[in-house]
Amino acid sequence: MMKLSTIQSVGSTVGPDRCSPIAERILGYWGFDHGSVKTVRFSSNCVFEFQQQGIKRFLRFAPEWEQQREYIEVETQLLTWLVNSGLRVSEPIPTQFGNLVETVDTELGVFHAVVFTALTGRHLELEELDKSHYREWGRY
Repeated sequence: MMKLSTIQSVGSTVGPDRCSPIAERILGYWGFDHGSVKTVRFSSNCVFEFQQQGIKRFLRFAPEWEQQREYIEVETQLLTWLVNSGLRVSEPIPTQFGNLVETVDTELGVFHAVVFTALTGRHLELEELDKSHYREWGRY
C-alpha cells in the first residue's frame, strides 16, 4: 500500500475533471489524447485511464521510494513473455523512446511509470460473482 501522504499529495493534484497534471506530465513520454486522462484509483500505485489515438490505455506509477524500477521491469518482461505465448493479458506499451518503464522527475518527486493496454470485456464486482464465476476464475 502506498503511503497515505503520497496518495494525498498526488490526489491533491486531481481536479474536478478527474485529471492530474502529474499524470499528464508522466504521459508525455508515451503521448496521449488531451482531455482523456482520468483517475481510476490510488492504492499501491496511482492508476489513470486515458486514450492514445482513440485507444484506451492505463497509466500506472509509483514513487521511487516505494517501488523499485527493477521489479517493474521484470514485471513488464513477464507480461511481454505471456503476450508472446498467446495469453490474453495487459501488454506493456513502450514510450516514444522504446522504454517499457520510465522514471520521471516531477514537482512531487520521482516516479516509476508504465502504460498498459486495456483488456476488453466487463469488470465484475465481487457481489456480482456467483459459484460458476468462481469456478471459471479458478480454472483459468
